[in-house]
Amino acid sequence: KEEAAGERLKLKELELEKRAREMRRELVQQLETHSQQYSDRRRQLELEVEQLKLRENVVATKEVRIRDEENRIEAQRATLKQQFEADSAAFKTKVEAALQSEWSAVRNSEAEVAKQRILLECQTETRSQLEQKAELGDQQ
Repeated sequence: KEEAAGERLKLKELELEKRAREMRRELVQQLETHSQQYSDRRRQLELEVEQLKLRENVVATKEVRIRDEENRIEAQRATLKQQFEADSAAFKTKVEAALQSEWSAVRNSEAEVAKQRILLECQTETRSQLEQKAELGDQQ
């Protein structure tokens, strides 16, 4: 009986050792799986951080380009405004000079017409006087 009990005990110990080895193997496998998952997740997060940094650099570069373009446009706008103001002033001066010249020509024409009218009146009066003298001379 003791021998049978000893053998049963030995079989139970072997069974327990076998189960313990299986459990250790399962635990090691689970630990390796978790470790791999952790490493994979960590690497994924590192890649995401790297992508975010790259996107941040792209955004920063675009912001610099936009600011440069805005500055260029503003400088061009200022230059065009100055050019417009200069051109407007030059045009205004030119138009005023042309109007002054035309106005002067009109005044000169009016003066000439007045002079011609006076001459015509003088000639008409002189003719009238000559005709009157001629009639008087004919009557005598």
